[in-house]
Amino acid sequence: MSANPLPEHFPPQGMLTKQQYDYFNTGMGIGTTVMGVIRKLVYFSGNMFGGHKTIAMVISIVWESYGVTVFIAHVACADLLRRAFSCEELNVANLVTLCQITEVIGTCGIGHDAGRLPFVDYEGVGEKIDLRKFWHDHAPGDEGNNFFDWKALGQSKYSWLINRPDVFPKFPAKVDANRVPSEDFTIGENDVICNKPMDVLHALVPYLPARSYAMLVSTCRQLRYHALTTLQPHARNIVISLVWPLPTRNEYKAASKDVRSIMASEDMAVSPADADWYMYLSRVHRTKGMRVRRWIWSSCQEIKRVYDAKLPTSPFVITEEGGKSKQRKELEAKVAQMFKMYTM
Repeated sequence: MSANPLPEHFPPQGMLTKQQYDYFNTGMGIGTTVMGVIRKLVYFSGNMFGGHKTIAMVISIVWESYGVTVFIAHVACADLLRRAFSCEELNVANLVTLCQITEVIGTCGIGHDAGRLPFVDYEGVGEKIDLRKFWHDHAPGDEGNNFFDWKALGQSKYSWLINRPDVFPKFPAKVDANRVPSEDFTIGENDVICNKPMDVLHALVPYLPARSYAMLVSTCRQLRYHALTTLQPHARNIVISLVWPLPTRNEYKAASKDVRSIMASEDMAVSPADADWYMYLSRVHRTKGMRVRRWIWSSCQEIKRVYDAKLPTSPFVITEEGGKSKQRKELEAKVAQMFKMYTM
């Protein structure tokens, strides 16, 4: 289903599980070049993406054309980007904001820069990974002939990237009593923390980053006891503040009932404050999939930083008086019209 299908466009057979293949072969297209403004698409090969609407119609997207690349991200990447921009709810206003990303920052690159937004320091955030070396081109200058070297990635130190970032650790709804130390603590005379009233500890921990907090509460049995009991609400606050450990609205909605039952949620009616958030905080820092997710989130934050820096001098900024430029009004009108196609 492509104008130039090549074996190199896909991961080597047997390299990925079916679930991994389905994930990496699916993306979310965003922008006014995508029917409905936002649409889940499947990679057909070469320079083509496509999908189906609810009506009997096949959608076809040319990925690289006229020196630019359509903004298409893996589904979890798109969901996290929408969260970074506070655009998880599907409405015209949020879609206008998402369309403005490439208008304000610039269009995605081609070739070795495939899918990369200009001015975004992908290599300077998170795990500081440069994926450009894994992009190759059969015919430089010929649109859509670039391909990603999955085999080289799998043999590199970044092989952990070949994990799905939408598979979450099980959220422990209750603290296992066998993990909680007994309360017969022996506190040393020189223990500057545990010799203080516990109110001091509760006042201190909100100022500690996740890593420092985890190191502190692992230093003795008393602190571990409190980490598993009285300090669980603080572990919850850390998880929420990190953002990436929690499913996005779309991920939670898309999950089956059984999967949702073991997912963490910011809603305390679903995941109470006295659940084992400390264990969950540990788990999300140990799985490869969550490591990928943390890396993606750092890139999303960097994109948002660049966008916020460039928006005030762009034609798409709304003035303090509510004034809008001609370009902004035209974009809003176009998105509103195209959004109707989304629900067809």
